[in-house]
Amino acid sequence: MKDIIEKILSIAVLAPSGDNAQPWRFVIRRNEIHIFNISDRDLTLYNFRQRGAYLAHGAVIENIALAASDAGCRAGITLFPDDSDSNHVAIVALENEAIKKDPLFAYIAERSTNRKPYRAEPLLKSEKSDILSASGDIGCGEIRLVEDRAKINFLAEAISLNERLILENRYIHDVLFTHIVWTEEEARERRAGMYVKTLELKPPEKVALKLFRNWSLLKVLNKLGASRLLPKQSARLYASSGAIGAIIMPDDSKRGYVMAGRVFQRMWLKATKAGLCVSPITGVAYLGKRIADGDTSEMPGEHVELIKEAYKKIIDSFGVSTEVIAMVFRIGHGGRPSATSFKLPPDIRSENW
Repeated sequence: MKDIIEKILSIAVLAPSGDNAQPWRFVIRRNEIHIFNISDRDLTLYNFRQRGAYLAHGAVIENIALAASDAGCRAGITLFPDDSDSNHVAIVALENEAIKKDPLFAYIAERSTNRKPYRAEPLLKSEKSDILSASGDIGCGEIRLVEDRAKINFLAEAISLNERLILENRYIHDVLFTHIVWTEEEARERRAGMYVKTLELKPPEKVALKLFRNWSLLKVLNKLGASRLLPKQSARLYASSGAIGAIIMPDDSKRGYVMAGRVFQRMWLKATKAGLCVSPITGVAYLGKRIADGDTSEMPGEHVELIKEAYKKIIDSFGVSTEVIAMVFRIGHGGRPSATSFKLPPDIRSENW
């Protein structure tokens, strides 16, 4: 079982996480994998109440379930087993059992964020059907897609506010730039953060990004219009998609975000199998939910009002009333990404082998 678990976890950590922060640690107790959240790995404003981190843990758990099936094990999952410890996300108990292998296991290593422009063409009916079935596979939540071209353009503009905030909000700016990794050598050594090549920047854009690191210089560039220009470029990028989708959950509980992560990972693997590209674009939705919950810290009044307006456009576009948007993503056809993120090996603590 020790060898099986180590192999399973080496696959599990290929899951997505905000800014590739990888906020997880594993403790092994006999046949049980105890999964813990490392709460200081992601200190962005987007990770309010660890919602983004919990979603990432859901993706890890889905990978564990898939890898366990490939190893001939059934995975029994218990979420938040210790009410006194919100960082104890799950216990996965493995039992040797002859179960059917899940074919999506084969696509875990292929899945990656693709930030290229996609072709602005609709998804095939078969692609759409397969993607939407992911929530039913997990047994919770709902996937909704915006496919009308005018509605995609409207939604893309609202979502692109995030790029303006990155350039105008000092806190968001500084945290983001601590996560950017500039060279392949550093990316291989660090194995966390956003490798700049995965951002799919053109040479002038990469030069501009390096200039944007300097906050004093950036303030000058913003006076020349930099923070207003970048969202327009991003809106065009987001609009060049087959669809913009969302994972909708009935509430914003910790458990809900973990389950949303399972749905999202399963959907992403199905998209990978179909040759589709996926890129998360949830920033404004998370900030909007943060403000709706009464937390405007680190956000000036002007930005609060802009986020409220954009957030309303997003929830209206997806027909959300009492539900919660756990993830927003764009999807479509666009070829292979130029680079993929590197991953840390699993942080495993063993007890009572």
